[in-house]
Amino acid sequence: MDDVPLRLGRKGKPGKVLALWIQKIDFEKILGEAAISSFNPQYYQSHAQWRADLEQKEVRLQWDPDHDPYGNKLQRRAIQLG
Repeated sequence: MDDVPLRLGRKGKPGKVLALWIQKIDFEKILGEAAISSFNPQYYQSHAQWRADLEQKEVRLQWDPDHDPYGNKLQRRAIQLG
């Protein structure tokens, strides 16, 4: 959540920010129920399999660039779930 102010600044002025603390096992369950937002042959054997996953699952997983609190790009990527 280090880059929350940076990200929120891009979309205007939100009224509230929600931060959640969950157990690792629950986070892993959410990840297991997520479909990756763009086709990746490391996870899917075909585009058809990926599209079927998108249709069946309600959670989306996307890898985004990560930034430090000052807006500098980091080498790591951040997971965005929606």
